[in-house]
Amino acid sequence: MLTRSIRSKVTFTNAFRLGNSDIVFPAGAYEILFEEELLQGVSFEAYRRTATYLMVRGRGSHVGQTTMHMTTQKDLEH
Repeated sequence: MLTRSIRSKVTFTNAFRLGNSDIVFPAGAYEILFEEELLQGVSFEAYRRTATYLMVRGRGSHVGQTTMHMTTQKDLEH
């Protein structure tokens, strides 16, 4: 199975939560990572998204650490 990763940046102007999470993320620029897999058996190249992650860079005493928070496109749009 062939997979690919796509990275994108998004800026939130206000603090936010993802889905039902209790974590409140501060406003700022964040990287989004999309994982996709190649669909087999079709006559053209097509991919299906298998995962979406919000990459959160550490701040304060956690500088240098990055955490990945699984989310959905719907939660990001909300």
